[in-house]
Amino acid sequence: MTTSFEWHIAARYLRSKRKTKFVSIITVISIGGVAVGVMALIIVLAVMNGFESDLRDKILGLSSHLTIRSVEGAPLTLDEAFLEHVKQQPLIETAEPVVKGKAMIIHQQAIDGIQVQGIDPQGYFAQTLAPILVRGSTQFYPDIDTETTPYPGIVLGKELANRLGVILGDVIVLASPKGLSTSRAIITPKMMKFRLVGVFDIGYFEYNHSYAYIPRTEAQRLFNLKNQFSTIECRTAQIYQVDMIRKQLMATLRSDLPGVEVRTWMESNKNLFAAMKIEKIAMFLILTLIILVAAFNIVSTLMMVVMEKTKEIGVLKSMGATAKNILSIFLLEGFVIGGLGVLIGTLIGYSVCFYIETSHLPVPQTLDFIQQLPIEMRLLDVVWTIVFAVLITFLAALYPAWRAARLVPVDAIRHDWL
Repeated sequence: MTTSFEWHIAARYLRSKRKTKFVSIITVISIGGVAVGVMALIIVLAVMNGFESDLRDKILGLSSHLTIRSVEGAPLTLDEAFLEHVKQQPLIETAEPVVKGKAMIIHQQAIDGIQVQGIDPQGYFAQTLAPILVRGSTQFYPDIDTETTPYPGIVLGKELANRLGVILGDVIVLASPKGLSTSRAIITPKMMKFRLVGVFDIGYFEYNHSYAYIPRTEAQRLFNLKNQFSTIECRTAQIYQVDMIRKQLMATLRSDLPGVEVRTWMESNKNLFAAMKIEKIAMFLILTLIILVAAFNIVSTLMMVVMEKTKEIGVLKSMGATAKNILSIFLLEGFVIGGLGVLIGTLIGYSVCFYIETSHLPVPQTLDFIQQLPIEMRLLDVVWTIVFAVLITFLAALYPAWRAARLVPVDAIRHDWL
């Protein structure tokens, strides 16, 4: 445990006018290096958290929190009583049957494979599509009296619409591989015409590139499902309690609807968020190298102080100071240098993050998937950054402090660094 004597000597060494100005310069560089490393860590982690949260919100904007589906991938038969039972489960806000399938989309000479989602035109997913439309609307069924092409509507992702070269009102053909067999040798795909009524931009390439939304009844016709559907998509009030809700639903499904499973949004996007977590850890480790470089500066600074104060250390030890006292003095000096760097870096990092968050900085036009730089500061990230920085600077001070503590008083007083 340190005493006021050790603090006093450490403070005098820090404030003293050193013979070698180079030592003072290195001290400032050491403090600046730690500050830059801490600042960079706080800002980068906050930006990565912001991107993660932004991406999660965009994914969950057009995805469900829980998906009830057949284990074997077979279509489910709609049971209104069971659907109402699901909606009445605790924390479940909405439960909507959805038809999903793969199809070919054709427009003039362009053709591509897409994911088709058949949704309720008045349901939750249609309402979620409306705010992210960049063109058109979610009016899937046309006004027969005014429309020249009275086909059911289709909403495409921005990238998909650009790739096909379609504009609002264009007629698009969907071809289902689950087609109509005309003979034993030839299977003719079922083809249906749709009118482009809207284009959405969720800011997530996978959705913008390959997803299309049509009315559920039309999707049932396209995939020959009659009154069946693919999944029940559920939304919950607590997205981080989906595992608990899944267990509750599974207990009900085992008796009421055997042969089905419940998947959470975390399971469905496990690889994506795992990759982002690994990237965040990698960035943390890489930016920690900045603090390590500053730590080497702290080592050199303290070693020079030990060399400069060798006689003073000898005098202190001859007056009764123990090796433990000398060790504490230089550990405190290293702690103050590192602590100042951590404090300055934390304040600057927090200020920059606050400025970015409140000023809504625009991003380069090449990044058209976001409108402003997302940022989210998390207390745990800041705490871990501070802890790592303080630990590194403390370890950096150990060797110089140990060397100072081992000095023999007589040799130290007689020694002259020239």
